[in-house]
Amino acid sequence: MTPARRGGAFSLLALLSLGAAWLLRHWLGLWPAQASAGLAAGLCLLAVPDSLKEFQVRNARRELSLGLLVGLVLLLATELLVPPVLRYVPFLGRELAALYALLASEPGALRAVPVLLTIVLLEEWALRGVVTTYSLRQLGPRVGMAVALAATLIPMLFAPSWLLWALALGLGTSLLALRQLTGGLLAPLIAHAVWDLGVLVLWPLVVPR
Repeated sequence: MTPARRGGAFSLLALLSLGAAWLLRHWLGLWPAQASAGLAAGLCLLAVPDSLKEFQVRNARRELSLGLLVGLVLLLATELLVPPVLRYVPFLGRELAALYALLASEPGALRAVPVLLTIVLLEEWALRGVVTTYSLRQLGPRVGMAVALAATLIPMLFAPSWLLWALALGLGTSLLALRQLTGGLLAPLIAHAVWDLGVLVLWPLVVPR
C-alpha cells in the first residue's frame, strides 16, 4: 500500500471510529464511548504518514487570536440564531433537549470536559488536518475542499439528531475556512474548543417549551 493510500485509509478509519461513539453509547454510556472511540481514532491518525506535521504552527499569536475571535463569533451566532429556529421547528427542540440529557449522563458534561476537548483535538487533527491535506494533494483545490467538507459529516453518521448534522456542517464549514486562512490547525482547534465549551457546557441553548 502506498503512503497516500495508507493515509486515506487510516484517515477514514479515524473518522468512522469517532462516529462509532454514537453507537457505543447504548452499551457504554456517552462519555466512556467517546473516550474509547477517541483512543481508536488517535491510533489510526498516528498510523497516517507524517500526520504529526499537521500541528506545525506558523504564527502562534495570529492563529490564537483568530481562533478565539472566530470561536466567540460562532458561539454568539449559535446562541442568538438557533433558539428562534427551534421555536418554529418543534422536533428540533425535542432533539436538542434529548442531546442535553445525554450530555448530562455520568459523569456529566462539566466533569467530562477533558474527554470533550480530546475529541475536539482528534476531530480537528482528522478533519481539518490529515483529511484536508490528503484531499487537496490528491484531488486538487476544488474537489479536495468539497471532499474535506463532506467528511465533516462522517463522525455524525450515527448521531441521533438532524440538528447535530446541521450544526456540524455549519461549524465544519467555518473551521475549514479558518484552516485555509491560517494554514494550520491551531486557529480552528481553538475556535472549535470555544464553541463546544460554550454551547455544550457553559451556556446551553434554551429549548423552547
